[in-house]
Amino acid sequence: MDTVAQLTSKGIVDVLEVLEPTATAFKQVIEKKGGLKDVKRETFQYGNTDRHKLDIYYPSKSQTGKTPIVFWIYGGGFVTGERVLAPPFDVTYTNVGAFFADQGFITVIPDYRLASEPWSAQYPKPVEDVRDAITWIVSHTQELTTSTTPNPDTNSIFLMGHSAGGTHLGTLVFEPEVIPPNSPLRSRIKGVALLAGLYYNDPKSLFEPEMQLYYGDKLDSHSVLALAKSAKSKGLTTFPKLYLGEAEFEPVAFKEIRKVFQGELEKVVGAPVPFYEAKKHNHISMPHGLWTGQDEEWALDISKWIRENL
Repeated sequence: MDTVAQLTSKGIVDVLEVLEPTATAFKQVIEKKGGLKDVKRETFQYGNTDRHKLDIYYPSKSQTGKTPIVFWIYGGGFVTGERVLAPPFDVTYTNVGAFFADQGFITVIPDYRLASEPWSAQYPKPVEDVRDAITWIVSHTQELTTSTTPNPDTNSIFLMGHSAGGTHLGTLVFEPEVIPPNSPLRSRIKGVALLAGLYYNDPKSLFEPEMQLYYGDKLDSHSVLALAKSAKSKGLTTFPKLYLGEAEFEPVAFKEIRKVFQGELEKVVGAPVPFYEAKKHNHISMPHGLWTGQDEEWALDISKWIRENL
């Protein structure tokens, strides 16, 4: 975590400024540790395009009971991102899949269409892709069943989304046009962890151009915050367990967005929503730092939360 500390000591926390040095530092640690290739990973097509593929990571140790399904929805500012990043950062997000598989979960990382060219996937197409990936998993239990996971539990699905991925999952929860209120899929989703997402537009986040590209004329009316406020009026009366998290050294605007959203979210669900601050981390190091053995408490806390809500 020396790189994060050095950047923070210089006041450098903006996402694009910390991206390359943080990712580079953790890649070196992960490669030195090794072991990623020992975790079983299979790739499947869940839709029609190259952006409709997903990777499944399987626990190495045999699971004696039912095995919950965990999804990781990565970020990338709505315009970039892959389930395995291109070199030189190609240990990400394999490290995330391997980490949560090592916790005893069948872990799924899907790609989805982006707002950038050539996909130009505006709201809510990426969220529909995530929904379709979940639907595919539910209908393909044979691909989840292995010698270590003989009893995959598609009635216990947990979703984690980071940055833009958190925004997409917030939309999935609160947009009835993506998953209707009476859809059986909703009852299968037991919990959703939203990590450092952009739940409404704040120009100080420095991502307004990307959000404008993605949302178009729905930037304000269909933000996650706006959807949450209107959810009950649109027939959504029950929600999965919710969890919020962010890094200690997030940009100030990200922290303010989360605080405002959390206050409104707790009004909507009528209960406190657990929040975890990942100490010693910046926005990038949370996912990039998994499988290093360094300050992984935030992911261990989510794993505990998942087990508590089975």
